[in-house]
Amino acid sequence: MQEWVDVSIQSGVDPGELLGLLDDGAVQGAWEDDGVTHLYWSQTDWNGERLQHLCAALDRLDPSGTARGTVHVGGLPHQDWNRLWAQSV
Repeated sequence: MQEWVDVSIQSGVDPGELLGLLDDGAVQGAWEDDGVTHLYWSQTDWNGERLQHLCAALDRLDPSGTARGTVHVGGLPHQDWNRLWAQSV
């Protein structure tokens, strides 16, 4: 089963702009909730280079550097996201 990496960023940057700057086809999903943007990569696609690219994109969107200090990288176990979504509506 596929394991996921959840990168959460508490920041005022626009999630759409961030995704556009990343231009990373390996990003499997993104959502924003209460000022926290979540981006998802498969565990096999995630690496230090992607983290550096993400931090550089945040720096471009927020030159003050406040967004970079709020990045959290965590694991997320496999779930049937379609089933969970269907149950929530």
